[in-house]
Amino acid sequence: MLNLKKNAVTSSVIILCLVVYSLKLCSSSLVFDYLLFDWDKMVSQGQIWRCFTPALIHFSFSHILMNILFFNYFSEHLEIFRGKYRLVCIILITGIISNFAQALFSGNCNFGGLSGVVSGIIGYCIMISPYPYCPEVFRSAISLCVVNIIFNIIAFYMDEPVAFWAHGIGLMAGIVLGIFDYFRLMRQSALEPKFKDYVEVIKSNMQIHR
Repeated sequence: MLNLKKNAVTSSVIILCLVVYSLKLCSSSLVFDYLLFDWDKMVSQGQIWRCFTPALIHFSFSHILMNILFFNYFSEHLEIFRGKYRLVCIILITGIISNFAQALFSGNCNFGGLSGVVSGIIGYCIMISPYPYCPEVFRSAISLCVVNIIFNIIAFYMDEPVAFWAHGIGLMAGIVLGIFDYFRLMRQSALEPKFKDYVEVIKSNMQIHR
């Protein structure tokens, strides 16, 4: 549920997605002309917002509904746990990296959706979940990650228009950020980060939620 005071960043991203989707229903050309990933306009005209804004574009009601539900499920807890500034960094980093990956490796700039960010947040939550004081909900991220991977495999073989590169690279970006923050939080809490123990907790989460 949207809470502008408690979860300002999460709520703002969801509202932006809904606004962009509403504008697309009224004028898809307007949204695509100003928000789609475009190498030429980013370089020659300095429209750097296009690095991220494809994440706000959704092509159907089911597309935006699923992304918003998954995003809100983890992001609202992540915002409380890590703070607004850190969540903004995670969203921007995973969104920009996943967009560049999709455009670069697919050779097609006609894509959109918050899936790259959602995958990044899922990866982040999985890798930071061994931290003793993290929200319990983070430990369920592994289940959603498995579902996401299965969905992408099925979509690939069915030749569905899914941004595979955005999902995969977004997930990896989130994993890297999660590992970095886990060890930093452990040191800040005067806890000794042991890689062996870290791996064992990840394995335990996988067994619990598989």
